[in-house]
Amino acid sequence: MKEIRFHKTHEATVTKSGNKSNEHGVWEIKDGQVLGNTAAVVSDNKLLKELSYEFTDQTQKHSIFSQIVLGKRFRLEGNVLLLADQFSATGNLMHWSIDWLPRLAVIREKYPNFDEVDWIVAHRPTTKYNEYLFDQLALPIDKIVWADFKTNIDAETLIVPSPIHLQGDPPKWAVDYVKDTLSPNQTSPEKDPSRIYISRERARSRKVQPTAEFEALIEKYGFQKIILEDLDPIQQIQLFQSTEAIIAPHGAGLTHLIHCRRGTKVLELFSSAYAYICYANIAKTLDLDYRHIVVDSKVRTTVPFEPFSTNNGHPELSKLMSDNIELTETRDWDSLNEFLETL
Repeated sequence: MKEIRFHKTHEATVTKSGNKSNEHGVWEIKDGQVLGNTAAVVSDNKLLKELSYEFTDQTQKHSIFSQIVLGKRFRLEGNVLLLADQFSATGNLMHWSIDWLPRLAVIREKYPNFDEVDWIVAHRPTTKYNEYLFDQLALPIDKIVWADFKTNIDAETLIVPSPIHLQGDPPKWAVDYVKDTLSPNQTSPEKDPSRIYISRERARSRKVQPTAEFEALIEKYGFQKIILEDLDPIQQIQLFQSTEAIIAPHGAGLTHLIHCRRGTKVLELFSSAYAYICYANIAKTLDLDYRHIVVDSKVRTTVPFEPFSTNNGHPELSKLMSDNIELTETRDWDSLNEFLETL
């Protein structure tokens, strides 16, 4: 068996809600391998489950076991830092920010300037926000090897930060690290609206319907519709820094809650088919005034889905996530009005 060592860092012990502490730190694996787009970690031809996370908790279904073609294997000598993973492979704003970025906090404690790192395996940024994130990190670009579906790397010593959390519940130090890393130094040159509605009208899923009636109602309470795609990353962050109230359907744009001031009012809108608690947890961590509305889903599946569960391995997850949020019942409108009346 190849040598595998684990080094705790200062942030290694994180206690969650009275549960047993989770240990975080840096793994060093002699002659470790990195395979595929989600950067599966292999040692002695064995998949290391804890370091090869995918959006299913069933190891036997890991994508690496069904991948037919990999690129030609090549060797990287020296210390090879693995930053590619399932989270950064998605390109999703939330996964890049909340799931992936805190792993850098653990790495930077042991390798603050990357002086002892010879290579960095990472996913190439695919959006303006991810490019902004990469710029803020100031990674040594000349050391980066970009990961993709054909990745097939042998490393003399593979360095892997352990995952920080896998259940949509990041510890406070991780949220603070993301906030400190991404917050721009300059303030917004113009006054941002104090009440905003984050629209998903350009998204393929989770749109609020009926659109006209909904937007007419919230406009009476001073909410201004915002399409985040029209703003650059700094403008998006500054918007959330200055607002006092937010209404939004569940979606990656709510990642920016990490930049809100304490006490900011938040209303998240869900379809009952897919009601995931990651932003509720962030809001609780930062002491935001968070509430939610769950409306009945029009999607029907063969396998029941429990709202607010953390079962990312649900077999029909993509179908459930595509459901729109239809405010059709009287109680849905009553819940919305109740929130608006408290502002």
